[in-house]
Amino acid sequence: MTSPSCLETEPRLAGPANPTDRSNRLPLAKLAALTFAAFIALLTEIMPAGLLPQISEGLRISDSLSGQFIATTGIGAMLAAIPLMLTTQGISRKRLTLIAAGGLVAMNCVTALSDQYVITLGARFLGGIFIGLNWSVVFVYALRLVPPHLAARTIAIMTLAIPLAFTLGAPTVAFLGKIIGWRETFCIVGLCGILDLMWMAIALPDAAGHARQAKVRLVPTFFLPGLRAVLFATLTYVLAYSILYTYIAPLLANAHLTEHVDSLLLIFGGASVLGVIVSAIWADRWLRGMILGSTLLFAACAIALGAWNESPSAVTLAIAFWGIAYGIGPALLTAATSQTGGEAADVAQAFLVTVWNLSVAGGGVIGGFVLSQFGIAPFPWIAAGLLALSLATIWLAKSHGFPKAAKAVPT
Repeated sequence: MTSPSCLETEPRLAGPANPTDRSNRLPLAKLAALTFAAFIALLTEIMPAGLLPQISEGLRISDSLSGQFIATTGIGAMLAAIPLMLTTQGISRKRLTLIAAGGLVAMNCVTALSDQYVITLGARFLGGIFIGLNWSVVFVYALRLVPPHLAARTIAIMTLAIPLAFTLGAPTVAFLGKIIGWRETFCIVGLCGILDLMWMAIALPDAAGHARQAKVRLVPTFFLPGLRAVLFATLTYVLAYSILYTYIAPLLANAHLTEHVDSLLLIFGGASVLGVIVSAIWADRWLRGMILGSTLLFAACAIALGAWNESPSAVTLAIAFWGIAYGIGPALLTAATSQTGGEAADVAQAFLVTVWNLSVAGGGVIGGFVLSQFGIAPFPWIAAGLLALSLATIWLAKSHGFPKAAKAVPT
C-alpha cells in the first residue's frame, strides 16, 4: 500500500473476482498470453543482433549502422516508460496492453517493408516506445489476475519470456534470416504478434486504470520507502550482467572457448529457465532469501570467471550457475518493485524498465571503455564489485524493499 502522498485519493483497482482466495490455482492461459506478449517485445528488441549481415546487405549500410537498430530501440524504451505510464494511468490495462502489442506489430511491419535506413531507424525507435509500454504494464496487469499470495510466482512465470527470447527466439530468428531473409523474418514476428493480439483480446478480462482523481504522482512514488533501494540493487545487478554478457566472447578467450560461444549461451539460457522455475516454486515464501542467494551465487560465478579463467570446465560451470542465478534475479527484482510500489505499482514498474534499459546500455559503454583501456581481465572483478553493492543494498533493505516477510501485492 502506498503512502497517501502518492495518490490524491485511494483508488479501488480491478483485481481477481475473489481477492481473499487462498488457493494455489493460477489462470495459466491468461498468463501465457501476457508472457507471449513480453516474449515478442523482447525478441523484437534483440532480433537485429542475429540478422546484422542480412540487414546491412539489404539496406546497403555497414554493420555498425545496422547495429544501431538495437541501441535505438533500447533508447526508445528507456525514455518512454515513465512518461507513458504517467499519461496513460486512466486507460484500462487491457486496452493499454493491446495498444502496446498492436504498436509492435505495426513497427515490425514497417521495418520489414522499409528500404530507407532513416525510416527503419525511426520505426525501431517507435518500437522501443511500445516495448517500454509493454514491459511497464504486462507484469502489473498479470498481478490483477491472481490472488495476492501468488504474486511472486506469477511474476516468475512471466519472466520466462526473458530466457526463452534469448535461447529459443534469437537463434530461431537468426536461422530464419539465413533461410528466408530478414524482411520475411520480421513479418513472421509481426504475424506472431497479431495472433497474440487476438489471443489477449479474447482471453483477458478488463482491468481498470486509476480513476482521474486517484492518479499516481511521479516524485512521491520514487520516494516510497524501499523503492530506491530496489532500483539501486537492480541497477548494479543488471550492470554486472550486461558487462559480462555483452563481452562474453572475449571473456572466454583464455579458456579457448571462443569458438563455443553459441553452445555456452545455450547452456546459460537453459540454466536461466531452470532458475525461473525455481523462483516460481519458492519465491512467494522466500523472496528475500532467494534474491540474496541468487545475487551471492552470481557474485561467486563472477569471481570464478576471474580466478579460473583459463580452465574450460570452471568457466563452463560458472556460466551454468550464472544462468541459474540470472533466471532467479530478474523475477524477484520485478516482484520486489511491484510489492514496494503498492497501489503505484504501474509507475514503479516503469521506473524499473527505465533503470533496466539504462543498465544494459551502461554495461555496454563501461565494458567498451574498460576493454579498450585495460583488456578483458578486470571484467569479472568489476562485476563482482557491482554485485557486492547490490547484495549490501538488499541486505540493508530489511524493512522496506526486501522485507523478511513479503507483503501482498495490491491487485
